[in-house]
Amino acid sequence: MKGWERYIGVDPEICFGRPFLKSSGVPVWAVLSMLAAGVPVEQVKEEYQVSDDEILAIFAWAAHLARRKRVSLKARRRLKSLPVAP
Repeated sequence: MKGWERYIGVDPEICFGRPFLKSSGVPVWAVLSMLAAGVPVEQVKEEYQVSDDEILAIFAWAAHLARRKRVSLKARRRLKSLPVAP
């Protein structure tokens, strides 16, 4: 999805400057954390009152960030030492 900027904003006065959904002010990290924990998408959508397009925008934002972010050698070593979920 292109155009995640339509759904996600950053403002120092909202969520301490962390990305949030423009429609509701819900922090992006909160939605991603629930999904990463295995909570079904439908339950996340119901709990936070977010749309399918907003969920897709959050994934698009995360992908955008992952493409831009470089991981330092020190961080890579730390990541390798973390246990892998089955």
